[in-house]
Amino acid sequence: MTGTNDIDGDLNDVDGTKRDGVTRRSTNDARGAWQSETSGNAYGPSAGDGAPSRTEQNLPVYEGSIYVELGADAVPYRIVATEDGVMGERECHALAVSACRIACLTADVIRGKLAPSALKRAVTAPCLKRIETLAFLVDSQLRKNLELRARMRCLPVVPHDVSGTLVNETSVEMVIKISVGGTVYWSTVTLRRIGCRWMCVVVDMG
Repeated sequence: MTGTNDIDGDLNDVDGTKRDGVTRRSTNDARGAWQSETSGNAYGPSAGDGAPSRTEQNLPVYEGSIYVELGADAVPYRIVATEDGVMGERECHALAVSACRIACLTADVIRGKLAPSALKRAVTAPCLKRIETLAFLVDSQLRKNLELRARMRCLPVVPHDVSGTLVNETSVEMVIKISVGGTVYWSTVTLRRIGCRWMCVVVDMG
């Protein structure tokens, strides 16, 4: 099994720009925030013999926690595999971390806080195009609603929970619960192994 790609090394240097009175977070800032969490997110074997727990349907379940800079508590994750032997505990942990990062960074792109180019090495070209279109539509709405604009753009994105299904050895689907201020959103992320890399082919927020 090939290792999962880490988007830390895939973020490109893009200076923050200021438009409509909003300072967009530079990619360097995004990289620094995630790198500061690397030690907390280092994989550690679970207690016991390392074997996954089981669902009522006798499917393997991989569980753990992700540590983020803005969260007071660790973010739990739970990934259910469709069959045994598809992937190990370490790989599932790395996929959960990557999916959570992509969801948070995508939220920043959609609300105009981060340049879309920050994601271009982590998501496929068609997926990035859809993100850019959604960001354009959201920006159009925020221009009409100053109160919503203030809530969406001034407060940080905080993840709360990650749930996923390991469909097969080349595809995993995740749902990430995030919040911006007091508003809860759900982000769907589909990761697919293309060659030796895991790439995001679908990401949405609603």
